[in-house]
Amino acid sequence: MILLDRVILLRFLGSFLLLFAIFFTMAVALDVVLQIDEFVDVSKEAVAAGRYESLPVAVTVAILDFHGPRIFQFFGFVVGLVAVAAAGFTLSSMVKHRELVAIASAGVGLVRVGLVILAAAFALNLVALVNGELVLPRLAPMLLRKHDAILARGLREYEVPLTRDADNALLRAARFDPEGGRLVDVLLLRRDESGRAVSRISATAADWDEASSSWILEGGEAIEIRPVGGETVAAGQVVRTSRPVERFETDLSPAALLVRRSAEYAQLLGLVELQRLREDAGPAGDVLARTYYARFAQVAVNLLVLAAVLPCFLLREPRPLLAQSAKAAAIAVPGILGSMAIMTVELPGLPSALSSFLPAALLLPIAAARLAWLRS
Repeated sequence: MILLDRVILLRFLGSFLLLFAIFFTMAVALDVVLQIDEFVDVSKEAVAAGRYESLPVAVTVAILDFHGPRIFQFFGFVVGLVAVAAAGFTLSSMVKHRELVAIASAGVGLVRVGLVILAAAFALNLVALVNGELVLPRLAPMLLRKHDAILARGLREYEVPLTRDADNALLRAARFDPEGGRLVDVLLLRRDESGRAVSRISATAADWDEASSSWILEGGEAIEIRPVGGETVAAGQVVRTSRPVERFETDLSPAALLVRRSAEYAQLLGLVELQRLREDAGPAGDVLARTYYARFAQVAVNLLVLAAVLPCFLLREPRPLLAQSAKAAAIAVPGILGSMAIMTVELPGLPSALSSFLPAALLLPIAAARLAWLRS
């Protein structure tokens, strides 16, 4: 039995690697064709700056530089669909060559073949989880680059609009360097429960200190605003006092600012960072919670869809494989892509955890019924 398991496992993994390479190459080729002007323009600038000797070399490096890190992101995105396709290719070959007939004739249930494939798919999904926890967060600055930043080493600086933190304070900066964790021309407004500003802090620059969860201010000055006599009075009857300030404690870390700007960045964070940031009371809190639970829910969805598809190919006698493949595609494509869509959309009245696992809960009885009716 160990020999049979090993043969099935090697065939499945070989099909997975081949299909993954084909899909990734097609995705890269399509993007290069659609964005060839961007690749050529940045390559011409690199050649003019003396960084590369010729335009073909520069274009090749630009494509590898832009799409090379994306192979890890692509793996996490398509692992479920490619596993289903690899299972289909593996079992179709075994049906065509009557291998499943021989296995059944030897008294081995076809469920055993399916369990080997499910175990291999589970291992691949665990690799995807490790990839999302250890690799993607380190590559996030490169993965968030747009085509106009090809050959750049990370994210470009951008302006931070007024952004609310968990304490109802507002932060604004003329420029933000995501990689260096530095703000330039900073404005901070502390507010009371009614939303009225009680202090205004300005600084020429600020650097993030992870240990104290605060921005260390350069040239920081706070102007306290309080009504005369401590009571709420008419406009203009306030006292303004100025004092130097060195730091500003807030939950708006560089990672949190990137999450506010780009929902895609949240998908590139590790689970530990998501757990820390998802307690944020700001508008990104629900997005982070759904992203956190979706990491685990996606594994369940991938395995349940695969379990529902396996009976299409676990056949005791040969059948037309085209019809079986069409049936499998009708189950797998809507099942995985539809589940991903549901997990990213806020469902009113449902907690984030429940909405994330809702697709898996719907797929569970379908997969169980498909396996229960399997004639093995």
